Amino acid sequence: MASLYTPNLLCRGILVGSHVLMAVSLKQAASATNTASNASVTATYMHVWKLFYCEYLLLPLIGRL
Repeated sequence: MASLYTPNLLCRGILVGSHVLMAVSLKQAASATNTASNASVTATYMHVWKLFYCEYLLLPLIGRL
């Protein structure tokens, strides 16, 4: 939500666009998960952690650009 209130339009575009891409990525990973397979569940879990770290990389952009 903070990205929608960022005064800089370039920063807002980057943040909103990256969040949309991460949401699509999460949706695809979740739909491709075979819950009967431990390897598949683990891969999805690791994907969620990668998205979590991407969020931390985007945090400095809020209000910076």
